[in-house]
Amino acid sequence: SLDLGSYLGEIAKQVFRSLQMVAGAVRLRLDMGSVQAGLDQTMPCGLLLSELVTNALKHGFPEGQSGEVWISFRPVEAVAQPPTGSAGDLWCLRVSDDGIGLPTDFVSRQQDSLGMQLAHSLADQMGGSLSFGPDVEAGARSGASFAVTFAVIKPASSMISV
Repeated sequence: SLDLGSYLGEIAKQVFRSLQMVAGAVRLRLDMGSVQAGLDQTMPCGLLLSELVTNALKHGFPEGQSGEVWISFRPVEAVAQPPTGSAGDLWCLRVSDDGIGLPTDFVSRQQDSLGMQLAHSLADQMGGSLSFGPDVEAGARSGASFAVTFAVIKPASSMISV
């Protein structure tokens, strides 16, 4: 197992550095919680984050436009927690930006988008659901936000006999 929040923070920074064309044009803000998770959730979660950050930079900020990308990984409020004895605590990974926002035909186009098909598949692998919308406001521009909420399954101890 490993600390999922720390792992996701490192992935976000690496993807951001590798894709940002104009240094400092788009800023990255991280708000990462800490929870232990196994590799069966950690790997698809990291791949999903990489896809969402790539899409934010590629589609949200055309022609060197400046702005911010926010990534948060936080537990869902106690009111929304699953009943006692469930698989794990609910957490939400959110990638938001204050870029140009989603196109008006985004919902109909996502069925043909390989990237969105991949994002939904990775969310399913994590046992979560992906949601999206234009819930970030920054002046005259409306950004985009993608979130996956899932129960983090704490890995059980295992012993290997040789």
